[in-house]
Amino acid sequence: PVPPSKNPYDIAIATQKTASAKARMFALEGTFDLTLNKTGPGLKEVLAPVSDRIESFLAYAYAKRAVDLHKRGINPGISQADATYVFNKYDGVSEFKTAADGLHQWSNALLKYWKDAGGLSDEAVKTIRDANPFYIPLKRIFAGQEVSGAGGGRGFVNLGSPIKRLKGSGRAIMDPIQALVQQAENIIATADKAR
Repeated sequence: PVPPSKNPYDIAIATQKTASAKARMFALEGTFDLTLNKTGPGLKEVLAPVSDRIESFLAYAYAKRAVDLHKRGINPGISQADATYVFNKYDGVSEFKTAADGLHQWSNALLKYWKDAGGLSDEAVKTIRDANPFYIPLKRIFAGQEVSGAGGGRGFVNLGSPIKRLKGSGRAIMDPIQALVQQAENIIATADKAR
C-alpha cells in the first residue's frame, strides 16, 4: 500500500478544504510558502496604515490600476480623465504609496505560492507581472449576482485557472479587498491541487 503522504488522492482530500483557511491566513496573519513559513505581511498589516482612510485608499488603488489598463486599451470602468485625477490627487500621500506597494508584494507572494506549487511557470509569472505593474482585482458585479466565497465542486482534475483574461467593462466592481481574498482562495486551491 501507498503511505497517505505519497497517495495523490489522500493529499487531494487533505488539501481540498484548506484553501479558505489559508486565504484567511494570507489576509490576516501573513503570506507564506508551501511549508507555511511566513514570507511577508498579510493584508491586514499592509492596509493598517490606511485603515482610517480605506475608501480613499481603495479609490487611489483603483485609479492606479485603471491608469495602467487605459494604457493597454482596456476599459476599467472609469474614464481615463477621472482615473488620472484620482491617482494624482492621492499619489502624494506616502501612506497610500506604502500600502499600494505592500498590496503589490502581497499579490506577488500569491503568484509565488502558485508557481512554487507547480501551477505556473517562471515565464507565466513574468508575463502576469509585466502586464500588471500594479494589481487589484476588478471583479464585476452582475445584476442578481450573490457575492460569496470560492466554490468547490470542480473536482480534483478540472483545475481551471483562477486568473482570468481581463476584458474590461463599465459594470460596478466588487469591493477590492473582498475580491483579493476570494482570489487568494481560488489561487491557493488551484496551487494545492497542482502539488
